[in-house]
Amino acid sequence: IGAAKDSTVIISHEFMGMPTALAGILETTCDFKTVFYAHEVATMRRIVEKHPGHDTMFYNVIRRALENKLYVSDVFGDQSRFFKHALVEASRHCDGIYAVGDDVYRELQFLAPEFQAANIDIVYNGIPAYQISAADKLHAKTKLQLYCENLLGYKPDFVFTHVTRLIESKGLWRDLRVLEKMEKEFRAQGKTAVLFLLSTEVSRRRSRDIYDMESAYNWPVAHREGWPDLSGGEATFYTAIQEFNAQSRNIKIIFINQFGFERKSCGARMPKDMEFMDIR
Repeated sequence: IGAAKDSTVIISHEFMGMPTALAGILETTCDFKTVFYAHEVATMRRIVEKHPGHDTMFYNVIRRALENKLYVSDVFGDQSRFFKHALVEASRHCDGIYAVGDDVYRELQFLAPEFQAANIDIVYNGIPAYQISAADKLHAKTKLQLYCENLLGYKPDFVFTHVTRLIESKGLWRDLRVLEKMEKEFRAQGKTAVLFLLSTEVSRRRSRDIYDMESAYNWPVAHREGWPDLSGGEATFYTAIQEFNAQSRNIKIIFINQFGFERKSCGARMPKDMEFMDIR
């Protein structure tokens, strides 16, 4: 189509772009350079998600394995039946590889011996940096405390927040394990806290549905399985939250399975001036 008459760089975003990158490598009539951009290593993600020890197991193993010049197939068996593995492993043929962090760099090296000599650069992920004053933070905390008081009837001493996608790789069970330890300390100190967990695995709920659930059964304090409330994965995670809330006296978790963090998205009990940056 005439798009690559001059020297052109093909950047493969994860495994999805590798077929195009490989086609560029094979094309002899154009001057293509190729880069694989690794936000993760799909082979390792599957291992971490499926093993009961998750990343606690994995990163201890990978460190020892690399010291002994062992690679993923040596330790965890043949990975060739996993299509993403084949595509990611082929990234060694690219002119360059970008890894978004130190762990991703080590995971790439763990793929195969060829990656020890591959041209891999660490290119750290960036996030937007917004200037905020201490007064702004305290004002946001006050609004979140009021929201907790509207929902649960108490003003917490501490407010914790977590905004993320509801997928296994985020390790949300860790939030519960950390809070279990904190609960014991808070009981001893007479302190209280709340965790607002904003996460969903499906699309945004309509404002009308949110207000209906709020009036019908006290959403988001309580939930029911099925649309427009809990999806399958959300229901599974909410079961763990219910268990925590039943056992904890000084810390409670509010699971908000929604996109957005303002009154039209989260119901009438949210302060009118609440905005998304307050939970960030």
